[in-house]
Amino acid sequence: MHKFITKGTLVFVTCVFLFSCRGFFIPNDEEIAFDIKYVIFPDLGTKGTEFIIKVDTLFIKNDIIMNFDRYKFRWDYNSDGKFDTEWMEGAYTNHIFNTIGKHRITVEVRTAGQDEFKDTCLIYVQPLIRITDNTTGYDQGSADWALDGSNRIAYDSPSDSVLNNQSCDHVIWIVDYPNGKPKQVSMNCAYFPEWSPDGRYILFRRGQEFWLADLIFNKESFLFRNDGIIPFIPSWSYNNKMLTYTTLNSIEIYYISTGNVITTIPTDITYNLASWAPGDDLIAVATRNNELSVIDIIDVEEEKLTTSYPLGFNYTGAKLDWSSNRKWLSIGFANGDNNLYIIDLDSGNFKQIHINGLENTWYASWSHDSKMLIFEARVPGENISIWGIEIPDEF
Repeated sequence: MHKFITKGTLVFVTCVFLFSCRGFFIPNDEEIAFDIKYVIFPDLGTKGTEFIIKVDTLFIKNDIIMNFDRYKFRWDYNSDGKFDTEWMEGAYTNHIFNTIGKHRITVEVRTAGQDEFKDTCLIYVQPLIRITDNTTGYDQGSADWALDGSNRIAYDSPSDSVLNNQSCDHVIWIVDYPNGKPKQVSMNCAYFPEWSPDGRYILFRRGQEFWLADLIFNKESFLFRNDGIIPFIPSWSYNNKMLTYTTLNSIEIYYISTGNVITTIPTDITYNLASWAPGDDLIAVATRNNELSVIDIIDVEEEKLTTSYPLGFNYTGAKLDWSSNRKWLSIGFANGDNNLYIIDLDSGNFKQIHINGLENTWYASWSHDSKMLIFEARVPGENISIWGIEIPDEF
């Protein structure tokens, strides 16, 4: 029996994707090939997320059907054999899932000739994980997960214990995951902590100055000042030796041991964010230019663009972050809509993750094992704290 198996394909620049699931139908003891392409929005959510599931295309024998004027549909949201809707003329449904887990839903299709087909697809609902139980009275943010396997998370937050001559009251804190107690590791003004891959140093920003905190010798070292740097914080190379950041019409590569920029990659446009890939061969860069925003991948050795991902929505992400397995690139949040966006670098597809029940979501970072994304957000009425969401292996 011929089956129409099609990989997920981006169909709207607003990050809606098509998925193909296997269907089945046996009329008159004779098998007929049948498949459905779906639009599922969002791709993954937390408890209480409303999903939109739409039949986009039917494949029956050799026919491709996209006009459903004479078709009817009904939906079973937990595949228990009891349909939760009546027959409907619309080829889509909305449903809020309030139970954590992988949900298999069934759609039954009735054709104009009264033939009936069934198909299933999966909805992923993940728990929200609270990393910090914030009772300090201050916001916590700009979290970054250490890549050395120590399960340490660094973030910045105000402190009552800051040296008097400092220009701000934000300092660097570290918390062990899970169940660790936050520990202040700096007494000086510091924003946007970024771990070195070996876990020894934390790069941070103080105004337009960039510093290193040495966690072994408990000291801070000034690196450089550059008023032209555009990202919030430079990105470490995975060999611990270099930083990359963007300036006006260029990508800079800074060598830490010599204190010099060793490479300048000229660019036709000015990028706002930069992130080094595991392996140090690629740099991801992003523009934040409303609907014209774009994510580009730059080959470091060739100094040229290799892949471009136009976004098509009002992108206001604050951080790019590669997963250590190079499968995912987190591009953060867009315009405060509580939707986290990641790019599947194997397929080029965008994935949208809806964070329900929180607000002011921002600044996403991957765990060292590529299994969790952490970010800052607040429960309405509370201060901002650090949260996480696990990404299923089969997602």
